[in-house]
Amino acid sequence: MGKNTYKDEDEYRRRRERNNEAVKKSRVKSKLRSQATHERVQQLQMENTKLEEKIGFLASEVEFLKDMLCANHSDIKTEDSNRVQSMLNDEMQQDHSTGHNNPPTGNRRLRK
Repeated sequence: MGKNTYKDEDEYRRRRERNNEAVKKSRVKSKLRSQATHERVQQLQMENTKLEEKIGFLASEVEFLKDMLCANHSDIKTEDSNRVQSMLNDEMQQDHSTGHNNPPTGNRRLRK
């Protein structure tokens, strides 16, 4: 029985060493995953902040343009108004067909 106990102890130590190594590797992987997730969260938060700023800018631009249109409404010919509306509709259709959902920014020249 003395030999079996020695073999059992030796086998037990090997198993414990392998288990300890596996646990160390698992903890390292878990830590790396956690760090990567944390970095991704920070990246997405920054991107979200930038997008919210862009939304704010575009909303104020839309309000400005609406105010200008309302202020000059009596000076705008129906023909011009219809042309602008048609261009906006074309822009929206293009965005939907390409999968984009971006409002016009006013950076494009109007077609005549």
